[in-house]
Amino acid sequence: FFLALNPSAHRHVVMSGFTTLQDFDYSVNVSVSSDRVGSMRTPHVLLKLSLSQPDGSVKDEVLELSKPELERLLAEMNEIEARTIELGAKGTEKGESGK
Repeated sequence: FFLALNPSAHRHVVMSGFTTLQDFDYSVNVSVSSDRVGSMRTPHVLLKLSLSQPDGSVKDEVLELSKPELERLLAEMNEIEARTIELGAKGTEKGESGK
C-alpha cells in the first residue's frame, strides 16, 4: 500500500529486490488550520521508514497517512505476515515429509 502512495519507493523496492526495512518512526499530527475545510482537525500519521539498500546505504522515505490509509496499510501488513507464516509452515511440512 505505501508503494502506491510513494511511486519512487515502489521503483526502488522493485528494482533492488533486497531492500529491507531497517527502522521506522512515527508521529501523529492534527491539522488545526488549512486552506481546505475538510482537512481541518483531521489526524495524520507521519511515518518515516529507513530502508537498508543492497549496497549498505540507508534511504529514508516519509509518508503522511490519513486514518483510513493507515488502517489499510496495517491490514495489508497483517495479511503479508499471515501469508509469510503460511508459506513458512508449508515449507516446514515439505521438509518433514522428505525425511
